[in-house]
Amino acid sequence: MAMTLQVEPPPGYPRRSALRRGWVVGLSAAVLVGVLAWPATSYVRALTHPGEASFAVRTVEWVRDHGGGGFVDVAENWWYSQPPTATAPNVGSLPSPAPPVAVVARQPAPIRGAPGLAPLPGEGRWAAGRPGTSGRPVLFTTFERPDPLHPSVVAGVAWVDTRATRLQLVAGTT
Repeated sequence: MAMTLQVEPPPGYPRRSALRRGWVVGLSAAVLVGVLAWPATSYVRALTHPGEASFAVRTVEWVRDHGGGGFVDVAENWWYSQPPTATAPNVGSLPSPAPPVAVVARQPAPIRGAPGLAPLPGEGRWAAGRPGTSGRPVLFTTFERPDPLHPSVVAGVAWVDTRATRLQLVAGTT
């Protein structure tokens, strides 16, 4: 006859299943932290990168650059399919009107605004940029509201004299 002796652990002593459960939870937490460390570091770097982009723009671009382009496309399609607002943009958020300058011989024609919208101050009027080596501006900028159904949407426009400029892509820049 075999005799089995069962001894209960003393009170306060963790049972084997409790130890195993704690070990599994700890390991799972460590793996989760390890998996999330790289994207979190990348995201923080994207948010703190020098530049003028807003938090929202940097977040959307980070998601798009890290495989979330489809999600961003769905969200943007949903957002832009909503009924348009009839409000004009805040005038304080628009570029300040260009200072008066002498008439430039080769200046682009003013942009006509969207039909049915009263032009905002400076809208569609070209502002001369920095002069090139010839002394004439090689860049003109303005803004416009291209869609009369979405008058709060403002688009920046630049005209570059391609005869007086050269574009060069430098590795490591965006």
